[in-house]
Amino acid sequence: MNEPLAFLEALDRDGQVRHQFKVNHWPFCVGRALENDCILDDPHLAACHLTLTHDASGLQVLVGETLNGLSVAGQRLVAGQSALLNEPVVLLQAGSTTLRLRRLGETLAPEVRIEARPLALRGRPVLWGSLIAVGFLLVMFEWLTSDPGEWVLNFGQSLFIYAGVLMSWSGVWALVSKVVTRRSHFGWHVRVALWASLGCAVAAVVPGCLAFTLSWPALSSFAFVGPYLVMALAMIYHLRKAAVQNEASRCKVVGLLFCLALGLHLGVNQTLNSRWGDDLYLTHLYPSQMRLAPTQNLEQFMQGATALQSAVDDSLAEGF
Repeated sequence: MNEPLAFLEALDRDGQVRHQFKVNHWPFCVGRALENDCILDDPHLAACHLTLTHDASGLQVLVGETLNGLSVAGQRLVAGQSALLNEPVVLLQAGSTTLRLRRLGETLAPEVRIEARPLALRGRPVLWGSLIAVGFLLVMFEWLTSDPGEWVLNFGQSLFIYAGVLMSWSGVWALVSKVVTRRSHFGWHVRVALWASLGCAVAAVVPGCLAFTLSWPALSSFAFVGPYLVMALAMIYHLRKAAVQNEASRCKVVGLLFCLALGLHLGVNQTLNSRWGDDLYLTHLYPSQMRLAPTQNLEQFMQGATALQSAVDDSLAEGF
């Protein structure tokens, strides 16, 4: 069997090879007619749409009697025109079909390394552990916030709502992945969503605890920044399997969305409450054993209250 002279590939809309044809001789005819060497079922192609020939000047393409012409590496040709094909790999647009001509001796692009899955997203034990951790947090939240005897019912409702949100969120990302990459990666998106849920829960609680421990109210007032950061990181991992394959591009897209969401939150606070943060003071009290900040005696407390009273009076006077 003779060694092929070249390969002609029909590509789909994502640039993947749909069909591959061996070119064993010159000339090589392409079109809809059964007499062609490469038969394509495209209504926008002529019976013999193009012919690949080789002579002393090199490899050429000749456009047949067609209404739609041919595009060769971006150059538009009409019926009867020809062009030299000097590159080892050439893209041809014939009708609505994209063709790629590859000849022997082409320089291949370097192999692309598959991105390793982070340890936190590997294996079923991690998945079940994440589900158990989320369930435990829901149980603790309802037990601490519900009236006696009602926490079991409230937990069931919260679990049902969370499961619906989790499946909807993961399903939307899986749909985007399916449309763009032809693979849904549903398990990946579920794992990312579970870890994002745990991260948001931690990011929402830790600033309040630190604010109480260190007596820094600003940490509690700007606690909303933590969940935004967690969601931004989660979106980076969602996009890894969905649309944007380049790490720098993912970070740019998510960074823009993060700045937009954070700026909107700060703007709403400033407009409605005339302050950047959410709270004026600590809204949660924790066990006194967690306090590391120095304590104040009654006299110091009253002095601070007196100064606060003066500031409030001045503010009221300006308001009226």
